[in-house]
Amino acid sequence: RFQQQVTERMVKDKSTAPVSGLRSLLSGGFGGICAVLVGHPLDLIKVRMQTGVSSGKSVFGVMRKIVVNEGLFGLYRGISALLVAMPPMYAISFWGYDMGKRLICWWEVNIRKGAPIQEYSIGQICVAGGLSSLPTTILMA
Repeated sequence: RFQQQVTERMVKDKSTAPVSGLRSLLSGGFGGICAVLVGHPLDLIKVRMQTGVSSGKSVFGVMRKIVVNEGLFGLYRGISALLVAMPPMYAISFWGYDMGKRLICWWEVNIRKGAPIQEYSIGQICVAGGLSSLPTTILMA
């Protein structure tokens, strides 16, 4: 009876309803794409500065030289491999975090016989984050 009441309350109040697994996967995948698109040009500049390939003395100097010599798309040279590898990793990480939060909520309601979690504590968030590393590590291994 208690579990039925909890489920009914979660259905009525969308803010406490768990996020769907598919939504977590898609959000993580999109986040991974955004991270690559924003971070890759800066990483390329860093690598060029470290290897001495570009003779610019500053980040903006190297960026300007790449854009002048290779065009704007020169900042995205070599991005295809990252666009294939990173979004699935982020997607699995987001999904794992969501599943960790669901597991904590399930534990609270079914094992500890408490009320559904309205706001996660720092410890619970840390545990959910730690649990998210399990599927991500399996994917990367």
